[in-house]
Amino acid sequence: MFERTIDSNGWGRCSGATPAGGRFTVHDHGAHITEWKPAVDAEPVLWTSPNARFEQGAAIRGGIPICFPWFANGRKDNKTPAHGFARLLQWQLLSGKEAGGVTTLRWRLDETMITDLEAVDPGRNRFELEVTQTFGEDLTVRLSLRNTDAAPLVVEEALHTYLTVGDINEVSVHGLSGVEYLDKLTSRYDTQIGAVEFDGEVDRIYWLNTPVEVHDPVLNRRIILTTGRSDNTIVWNPGPDKSAGFSDMPDDAWRSMACVETANVRDRAVHLNPGQAHELTLTITTAPL
Repeated sequence: MFERTIDSNGWGRCSGATPAGGRFTVHDHGAHITEWKPAVDAEPVLWTSPNARFEQGAAIRGGIPICFPWFANGRKDNKTPAHGFARLLQWQLLSGKEAGGVTTLRWRLDETMITDLEAVDPGRNRFELEVTQTFGEDLTVRLSLRNTDAAPLVVEEALHTYLTVGDINEVSVHGLSGVEYLDKLTSRYDTQIGAVEFDGEVDRIYWLNTPVEVHDPVLNRRIILTTGRSDNTIVWNPGPDKSAGFSDMPDDAWRSMACVETANVRDRAVHLNPGQAHELTLTITTAPL
């Protein structure tokens, strides 16, 4: 059974066990999953920085941040805060239930819950977001969006998943060979040949709906990410130089994490007419390598 606790700032979190004795933790802050491992003897699947900031107005470094209604600084590179406001806000827990040891949590956010409207046009940006998270031997996240405005709505979205790895220099990401990508480090488009490997900073947007697999020979496992209604996969690791510039991340933390993100960004942004809805899904499973 999951447990809900409230901190001194009035922000809550839910934590509990999976059927095989693993653990999960989710915060009201961003409806943000910071911990999940499927079994008692398994390595954590999600990576959260030991220096992560759990405070109002800050983004939590690691886990699965929800990026909405834009990714990075938006399609025109002119939006703040980075990755949108959804990951900075306190979401409403709608329900939590447990059946057969599997826990399902439902959270909600709409425009009336935005505490700082500076980045939002209150006369136009009306929406309803729900996220459903199911914790068992697999982890499933469903991000549902409905346009409750009288005008069309165009948004970017991403589940910015941080994965724990044994050694980033030994890790490879499979399933993207032959796929076009934008290299954000050079602003050039290219085509992936073979598996994605890491040698310093990597920041790429791929035009493909997954599944993809992260192969980790050090931890002897595959992490399999399967999605629905996702047109982009984003692969990111900050490398040593950028990692050293993050106050909420140890200098050498880049070695033990890799981001493989489920998204709809840039020309694949979500377009919804009034009353229309869209659901992005992600399922994470693990298997021996």
